[in-house]
Amino acid sequence: SRKIARKSMPTIMTHPAAALGLFPWFAKRIGRKWVLAIGAGLTMLPDLDVIGFGFGVAYGDLLGHRGLTHSLFFAAVLGGLVALWVARAQGMKPGVLWLYFSICLASHGMLDALTNGGLGIAFFSPFSNERYFWDFRPVHVSAIGIGGFFQRDWVGLLMIEARWIWAPFMALAAVGFAVTRWRAGHATLDSAGQIAEAVAGDEGPDIMSVEQRDVAPEFNLPADSGGTIALSLLQGWTIVLYFYPKDDTPGCTEQAIAFRDAQRALADAGAMVVGISRDSVASHDKFKAKHKLNFPLLSDEDGRTCEAYGVLDGETAERATFLIDTEGAIAKSWRKVSLNGHTEEVLAAARAL
Repeated sequence: SRKIARKSMPTIMTHPAAALGLFPWFAKRIGRKWVLAIGAGLTMLPDLDVIGFGFGVAYGDLLGHRGLTHSLFFAAVLGGLVALWVARAQGMKPGVLWLYFSICLASHGMLDALTNGGLGIAFFSPFSNERYFWDFRPVHVSAIGIGGFFQRDWVGLLMIEARWIWAPFMALAAVGFAVTRWRAGHATLDSAGQIAEAVAGDEGPDIMSVEQRDVAPEFNLPADSGGTIALSLLQGWTIVLYFYPKDDTPGCTEQAIAFRDAQRALADAGAMVVGISRDSVASHDKFKAKHKLNFPLLSDEDGRTCEAYGVLDGETAERATFLIDTEGAIAKSWRKVSLNGHTEEVLAAARAL
């Protein structure tokens, strides 16, 4: 079994291709680079079972190479545990994380089943230790360990993997990215269409307002601490989007602290808070640091996002809150907000979704 073990898998650096290829399809719901990094790590993790060789575990055993750690059961259970841990730490919903992480883990065995050597994959372990290969097996096995890898035709091996693994997954990623961009643009056009209809209907000064069940207008704004945040990348989460007049003024500070203190309860309800004002990013950085705010603040200096949501009030934003559901629609809105009891009302609405 030790002899077989020396040549029993594709190169370890090829497995993350699955995480990269799948990620654009999940980006709207879990669009964080560190989630991709975790997924990439999980695609390689099943091969830790080779440690068993050092303890006398035979290749064909339940805990042997390509056994339990390569099974669908293992992928579902470990994917769920990692998803729960990430969701708890980051205030995210675990469902889509579980699906992404589980597929990343399961992809390892799926790719190993394309190889032309070693034993097959125990897909249904621990219920059955029967090993399987796909009928189509174009990928040459790679030796375990760097030394064994370079003793073989490693250039040819990588070329085969580039053709049969990397190229299909990168094509999958390209299609996923294109679909995501199209959906984001479609949502933006829907919002623009609603505004155009309001203009045509001559609805007076409220023509730019958005109401319940409307598609939330898209934005892509500079955030505190650098970078930008787009609404389309947050789709899949419940968003508490609140507009406020000015950083570090008494009412805006009171409101920000209330949302800060409610962050854990909102996260448990599957919601995340995003604040927008017309202040600069530098102003947001100072405001956030001074009051230890635990949610992003976005800068809408040109006022276009405020205008799209109908909250532009002269040179500042009206105090308003929009609860955006996981599909990107406005579930509830509060205009000219009174701070007394507002956070509690928002929390109750988020829990009701």
